Amino acid sequence: MYSGGMFKQLITLACAAAVVAPAWCAEWMADFDAAKAKAKEAKKPLLVDFTGSDWCSACKALERDVLDKPEFLAYAEGKFILVKVDVPMNAKIDPALKKKNQDLSKKYNVPGFPTLLVMTPSGAVSGGFVGAKPSLAAVKPILDKAADNARALVKARRVQGDAEQAKALYDVYQAMSKDVRPCAAALHDEIRQKDPKDTLGLVGGEHDIQVQAQELESRTGEKMFSMTGQQILDIVKEFEPKIYPENRLSLLQVKMTGLLFAAESVEDMNKARDILLKDAEALPSDKEEVMETIRHQFADPAGTLKKMQDFKAQQKH
Repeated sequence: MYSGGMFKQLITLACAAAVVAPAWCAEWMADFDAAKAKAKEAKKPLLVDFTGSDWCSACKALERDVLDKPEFLAYAEGKFILVKVDVPMNAKIDPALKKKNQDLSKKYNVPGFPTLLVMTPSGAVSGGFVGAKPSLAAVKPILDKAADNARALVKARRVQGDAEQAKALYDVYQAMSKDVRPCAAALHDEIRQKDPKDTLGLVGGEHDIQVQAQELESRTGEKMFSMTGQQILDIVKEFEPKIYPENRLSLLQVKMTGLLFAAESVEDMNKARDILLKDAEALPSDKEEVMETIRHQFADPAGTLKKMQDFKAQQKH
């Protein structure tokens, strides 16, 4: 008959030798909704791995070096409900699940793969990190803090009074690292709703500007080169009414790419130049330098148009 201490030691050993007794260790689920239900029942936070299993080299490295290691699975057991939100390119996956995972990546403003987010059982982001990490020692402090933050978030939602609850939620939001705050856009919006006079200084402050900049980057960035000009301009149209002055230059650069991709004639190129020059007038600084760059970019509209057409043709192949 085993004592309690010896029984715990046997469980630890079973996890360390996962091939012998994997049932003792945490396992990765594939269905986000099922994982949420399990997390709610178990009263544990979720650990969500946004990954591209068959194309993302950083994702593969993180899984090899950390997530698939017996010591990580032993650490996660009892602490998290694990779920992979996989968006592969060529691997066989149920089309409905792939579409659901793509929608989840968009919903949480995932800036790149891999991104690991800790969430409450209801799906509210409380922390995490972006990019690969080399070891359990590198991720454990981040995930421990995010798990504490998840419990604080659940507690904050029980606080009475909008102002008091807004402050409690704000403290949780502030405790997250800057690289995952855009993934907590729903929490950000909830704080603003409960603090309409912005007594906490969230609107237009450093963190708000950073969130917007990272959201714009996550929606565009390298993804632009697989988009049509109109798709890029639709994103620009969405951001223009709410863009902060500090982010206008970034938006202008996105807009330039969209207009170049959308141009079909020299006339379109000249119209794009005029639009961009007008937009440059509103820049808070470096206006003349930016305007000169635009003039140079469109100095040979026919030549630039040909280059863009060649580029788009290559992208199709």
